[in-house]
Amino acid sequence: MTGGFTDAIAPGADAVQVDVPSTDGVTALPGYLGRPAASGSVPTVVLLRGRRGLYSEAACDAERFDAAGLDARHTMWATFWQQRGYGALLVDSFARRGYSKGFEKDSYASRPPEVSENTVRLLDAYGAATWLRSQSFVAARRIALHGWSNGVMATLWAMWPKTRAAIGLGPK
Repeated sequence: MTGGFTDAIAPGADAVQVDVPSTDGVTALPGYLGRPAASGSVPTVVLLRGRRGLYSEAACDAERFDAAGLDARHTMWATFWQQRGYGALLVDSFARRGYSKGFEKDSYASRPPEVSENTVRLLDAYGAATWLRSQSFVAARRIALHGWSNGVMATLWAMWPKTRAAIGLGPK
Protein backbone atom coordinates (compact mmCIF):
# COMPACT_ATOMS: atom_id res chain seq x y z
CA MET A 1 0.00 0.00 0.00
CA THR A 2 1.31 3.43 -0.85
CA GLY A 3 -0.06 5.50 1.97
CA GLY A 4 -3.70 5.04 2.78
CA PHE A 5 -7.16 6.10 1.84
CA THR A 6 -6.26 9.22 -0.09
CA ASP A 7 -3.97 7.20 -2.38
CA ALA A 8 -6.46 4.40 -2.95
CA ILE A 9 -9.66 6.23 -3.77
CA ALA A 10 -11.07 6.48 -7.26
CA PRO A 11 -9.41 8.95 -9.64
CA GLY A 12 -10.85 12.44 -9.31
CA ALA A 13 -12.34 11.80 -5.86
CA ASP A 14 -11.61 13.60 -2.61
CA ALA A 15 -11.16 12.04 0.84
CA VAL A 16 -11.13 13.78 4.18
CA GLN A 17 -10.91 12.83 7.82
CA VAL A 18 -14.08 13.84 9.66
CA ASP A 19 -15.53 13.54 13.14
CA VAL A 20 -18.76 11.58 13.20
CA PRO A 21 -20.90 11.77 16.35
CA SER A 22 -22.14 8.41 17.60
CA THR A 23 -25.71 8.37 18.83
CA ASP A 24 -24.27 7.20 22.17
CA GLY A 25 -24.34 10.95 22.93
CA VAL A 26 -20.68 10.98 24.00
CA THR A 27 -18.25 9.84 21.33
CA ALA A 28 -17.03 11.71 18.27
CA LEU A 29 -15.68 8.98 16.00
CA PRO A 30 -12.89 9.45 13.47
CA GLY A 31 -14.19 8.78 10.00
CA TYR A 32 -12.57 8.70 6.58
CA LEU A 33 -14.87 10.07 3.92
CA GLY A 34 -14.37 9.54 0.23
CA ARG A 35 -16.57 11.09 -2.42
CA PRO A 36 -16.91 9.87 -5.97
CA ALA A 37 -16.00 12.09 -8.89
CA ALA A 38 -19.74 12.52 -9.67
CA SER A 39 -21.41 15.82 -8.94
CA GLY A 40 -24.68 16.33 -7.12
CA SER A 41 -26.04 14.19 -4.33
CA VAL A 42 -24.87 10.59 -4.34
CA PRO A 43 -25.78 7.42 -2.46
CA THR A 44 -23.27 6.72 0.29
CA VAL A 45 -22.11 3.59 2.11
CA VAL A 46 -21.06 3.47 5.77
CA LEU A 47 -18.28 0.91 6.17
CA LEU A 48 -17.87 -0.92 9.51
CA ARG A 49 -14.70 -2.92 10.08
CA GLY A 50 -14.24 -5.99 12.21
CA ARG A 51 -12.55 -6.58 15.54
CA ARG A 52 -9.06 -5.50 14.43
CA GLY A 53 -10.09 -1.93 13.69
CA LEU A 54 -9.27 0.10 10.61
CA TYR A 55 -5.50 0.24 10.70
CA SER A 56 -2.78 -1.98 9.24
CA GLU A 57 -0.48 -4.00 11.48
CA ALA A 58 2.40 -1.69 10.57
CA ALA A 59 0.34 1.37 11.54
CA CYS A 60 -0.65 -0.27 14.84
CA ASP A 61 3.00 -1.11 15.56
CA ALA A 62 3.95 2.51 14.82
CA GLU A 63 0.91 3.85 16.74
CA ARG A 64 -0.14 5.70 13.58
CA PHE A 65 -3.92 5.94 13.57
CA ASP A 66 -4.78 8.19 10.65
CA ALA A 67 -5.68 7.94 6.97
CA ALA A 68 -2.13 6.94 6.01
CA GLY A 69 -2.31 3.97 8.39
CA LEU A 70 -5.55 2.48 7.05
CA ASP A 71 -5.49 -1.20 6.15
CA ALA A 72 -5.46 -1.98 2.41
CA ARG A 73 -8.73 -3.97 2.64
CA HIS A 74 -10.55 -0.88 3.86
CA THR A 75 -9.21 1.39 1.17
CA MET A 76 -10.12 -1.30 -1.38
CA TRP A 77 -13.77 -1.30 -0.27
CA ALA A 78 -13.92 2.50 -0.25
CA THR A 79 -12.47 2.52 -3.77
CA PHE A 80 -14.92 -0.19 -4.86
CA TRP A 81 -17.90 1.94 -3.86
CA GLN A 82 -16.46 5.21 -5.16
CA GLN A 83 -15.72 3.75 -8.58
CA ARG A 84 -19.41 2.86 -8.78
CA GLY A 85 -20.55 6.40 -7.97
CA TYR A 86 -21.07 6.07 -4.21
CA GLY A 87 -19.64 8.00 -1.32
CA ALA A 88 -17.80 5.88 1.25
CA LEU A 89 -17.43 6.57 4.97
CA LEU A 90 -15.09 4.35 6.99
CA VAL A 91 -16.03 4.67 10.68
CA ASP A 92 -13.50 3.99 13.46
CA SER A 93 -15.54 2.76 16.43
CA PHE A 94 -12.47 1.83 18.44
CA ALA A 95 -9.79 4.56 18.61
CA ARG A 96 -11.47 7.15 20.82
CA ARG A 97 -12.73 4.42 23.11
CA GLY A 98 -9.19 3.27 23.86
CA TYR A 99 -8.96 0.35 21.41
CA SER A 100 -7.14 1.75 18.37
CA LYS A 101 -5.67 -1.69 17.68
CA GLY A 102 -9.03 -3.44 18.01
CA PHE A 103 -9.19 -6.60 20.09
CA GLU A 104 -7.89 -10.15 19.94
CA LYS A 105 -9.19 -12.90 17.70
CA ASP A 106 -11.44 -15.50 19.39
CA SER A 107 -12.04 -13.14 22.31
CA TYR A 108 -15.83 -13.00 22.18
CA ALA A 109 -16.33 -13.81 25.87
CA SER A 110 -13.87 -11.12 26.94
CA ARG A 111 -14.53 -8.38 24.39
CA PRO A 112 -14.56 -4.87 25.78
CA PRO A 113 -18.10 -3.60 26.34
CA GLU A 114 -16.98 -0.14 25.16
CA VAL A 115 -16.90 -1.48 21.58
CA SER A 116 -19.72 -4.02 21.74
CA GLU A 117 -21.23 -4.69 18.33
CA ASN A 118 -24.72 -5.17 19.75
CA THR A 119 -24.92 -2.24 22.17
CA VAL A 120 -22.39 0.37 21.01
CA ARG A 121 -21.30 -0.03 17.39
CA LEU A 122 -24.87 0.00 16.12
CA LEU A 123 -25.13 3.47 17.68
CA ASP A 124 -22.05 4.42 15.64
CA ALA A 125 -23.79 3.22 12.47
CA TYR A 126 -26.86 5.32 13.33
CA GLY A 127 -24.65 8.32 14.09
CA ALA A 128 -22.83 7.95 10.78
CA ALA A 129 -26.12 7.81 8.87
CA THR A 130 -27.44 10.86 10.73
CA TRP A 131 -24.23 12.79 10.06
CA LEU A 132 -24.27 11.81 6.37
CA ARG A 133 -27.87 13.01 5.99
CA SER A 134 -26.63 16.49 6.98
CA GLN A 135 -24.06 16.56 4.15
CA SER A 136 -25.21 18.29 0.98
CA PHE A 137 -23.52 15.81 -1.39
CA VAL A 138 -25.29 12.78 0.15
CA ALA A 139 -28.59 11.45 -1.19
CA ALA A 140 -30.15 11.33 2.29
CA ARG A 141 -32.54 8.48 1.55
CA ARG A 142 -29.84 6.37 -0.12
CA ILE A 143 -27.44 5.49 2.69
CA ALA A 144 -26.39 1.86 3.07
CA LEU A 145 -24.39 0.00 5.68
CA HIS A 146 -21.58 -2.41 4.75
CA GLY A 147 -19.89 -4.42 7.48
CA TRP A 148 -17.46 -7.29 7.53
CA SER A 149 -16.28 -9.68 10.23
CA ASN A 150 -17.29 -8.17 13.60
CA GLY A 151 -18.72 -5.25 11.61
CA VAL A 152 -21.28 -7.72 10.20
CA MET A 153 -22.60 -8.22 13.73
CA ALA A 154 -22.89 -4.47 14.22
CA THR A 155 -24.59 -4.27 10.81
CA LEU A 156 -27.11 -6.95 11.75
CA TRP A 157 -27.92 -5.24 15.05
CA ALA A 158 -28.24 -1.86 13.31
CA MET A 159 -30.45 -3.03 10.45
CA TRP A 160 -33.71 -2.75 12.28
CA PRO A 161 -35.43 -0.31 12.26
CA LYS A 162 -33.19 2.39 10.80
CA THR A 163 -31.19 0.87 7.95
CA ARG A 164 -32.79 0.48 4.53
CA ALA A 165 -29.95 -1.42 2.89
CA ALA A 166 -27.04 -3.43 4.28
CA ILE A 167 -24.29 -5.78 3.17
CA GLY A 168 -22.53 -8.18 5.49
CA LEU A 169 -19.38 -10.15 4.68
CA GLY A 170 -17.92 -12.86 6.88
CA PRO A 171 -14.27 -13.26 7.83
CA LYS A 172 -11.79 -13.70 4.98
